Amino acid sequence: MLAFRILMKLAIVAVTVVAAVGAEPATAPATARKGVSPTSQQGISGEGKYLGCVWRNKWTTPESTTVLFNELFNQVTPEGAGKWEKVEKTHDEYYWTTLDAMYAWAAEHKVPVKEHNLVWYDGGGNGTPKWADALPDAEFKAEVEQWIKDWAARYGSRTEWIDVVNEAMRAGHKHKKALGGDGVTGYDWVIWCYETARRETKAYSPKCKLLLNDYFMLDPGLSCDEFVKLAKLLKERGLLDGIAEEGHFLERISDDKMPGAREHLKKIVSVGGPVHLSELTLPSDDDEKQLALYKKWFPLFWEEPAVAGVTLWGYYEPLIFSDNRGCHLVRTDGSERPALTWLP
Repeated sequence: MLAFRILMKLAIVAVTVVAAVGAEPATAPATARKGVSPTSQQGISGEGKYLGCVWRNKWTTPESTTVLFNELFNQVTPEGAGKWEKVEKTHDEYYWTTLDAMYAWAAEHKVPVKEHNLVWYDGGGNGTPKWADALPDAEFKAEVEQWIKDWAARYGSRTEWIDVVNEAMRAGHKHKKALGGDGVTGYDWVIWCYETARRETKAYSPKCKLLLNDYFMLDPGLSCDEFVKLAKLLKERGLLDGIAEEGHFLERISDDKMPGAREHLKKIVSVGGPVHLSELTLPSDDDEKQLALYKKWFPLFWEEPAVAGVTLWGYYEPLIFSDNRGCHLVRTDGSERPALTWLP
């Protein structure tokens, strides 16, 4: 644990004076925990990591943030407002208000943004507008391309990373045939999405990095080989700049399976480029059990040099989705749970 403490201290030296390395951290003011922006640290080990969180769908002004958000986090990603179904719920009518507020907040606080996400269909229709669902293939593809163009024109120059295709392995896409189907590679539809995103974002900013985001890739009970294969296909074509692994359901992986989880992380790292833990939820209503989960999982990512940072999928008790119950780090009354106190 000493090595972990040292790394966590390094992550905040640019913004605060800290206690001696190796000492138990005090319950310091939240401002003492804000990390170093990766935009100012090109390396991604130690002090270059970020600790981020989601921007709520109903936060429609830069001042909408709740208790401790401004002090705790130095990276932000939209919870749902960046998805096509949320922006263009009605054809050709765009709702940018929540995203505009998030980008304004990020500019004010000088923190990087990760867009989530451009292309997604989870089987229940989430991610894709209902009006687009009924379109013929050619029209659907044209609308996806137009959506990516519209998003890139507005935010491409202000975005550090993009989850281009979300959950391609675990969820697939109902309309993948319209986007190119399996084709020669088995993933032609995914490649087309990344080619489109690269072309459109490059027109506004060369810095915008494209990520492949999915879940269950650390679970040793499931294979991550196809995911790694897809990532390498994109990487070989110059279309991938990093990988995002969702941090949902890690609590289901028992202690004896941790060596397998580490091996999966090594496979993902082998693709090349930074790895992002994109949607961390470690739930328990019992404070000590949640603290144990953080001590079990957080060092795995924070001590891995290839991991750029960690994004929490919620932190404040009143704003946690029911299916993520118990993953909050700040209680309704504003007090911090032990897992947050444990983090510097």
